Parts: sequence; structure tokens; C-alpha cells
Amino acid sequence: MIENILQEEAVLPGQFPTLGLKRYRSGEHRLMLAVLCDAAYAYSTDVGRRRGLRLRREIEQWFESNDTSYVFSFESICDALSLDASYIRRCILTPRKRPEATPPTAAAA
Repeated sequence: MIENILQEEAVLPGQFPTLGLKRYRSGEHRLMLAVLCDAAYAYSTDVGRRRGLRLRREIEQWFESNDTSYVFSFESICDALSLDASYIRRCILTPRKRPEATPPTAAAA
């Protein structure tokens, strides 16, 4: 899921090796990655909308929080996985503009 979020920036695996799943060999790291991926998926898809506005807002607050006192806080997870929390937060919380369909021109017809 993280790879899909960062896909827009065209980061190659060799340029950002910390995303390789082989790096996360411990169960704790894999669990943290799963929590992060689940939150990103639920927030950025219809799954979050179907579960309700309250849950979506809760996920949004989790991403926005700078709390590091809890092991599964967003900042703690990013720190443990050596991920840039600000970058991931920006990618997830910034609404993406969909390309507008351009009407066919008379010259193209």
C-alpha cells in the first residue's frame, strides 16, 4: 500500500531502499507496516467512507497527530520504519486533483 501512495512521485526502489519489505523482518515492524497500510487504505478509499464519517475523522486525526508516546502512533510507526512522516502525511491527507477531461476540439475531429 505504501508503494501505491508513493507511486505518484516515481521513487525507484534503489532510490528509497527502506520501502523494501525485506527490511522489515521483525514481527513488530511488519505489524507497524500493516497498521500504517490499513489506515492509509481505509482513509483513501471508499472503505473509510462506508464505515462512517466518525471513523474517517479518527483516522485523519491519527495521521495529523505528532504524538510519539504511544508505540502505534503515526509518528512512532514512521520513526520505527525509517519513513518520513511529513511526506507520508502530506501524500495521504492532501486531496488529489483528478485530471479534467478535455473536450475534443473541432480540429481533432
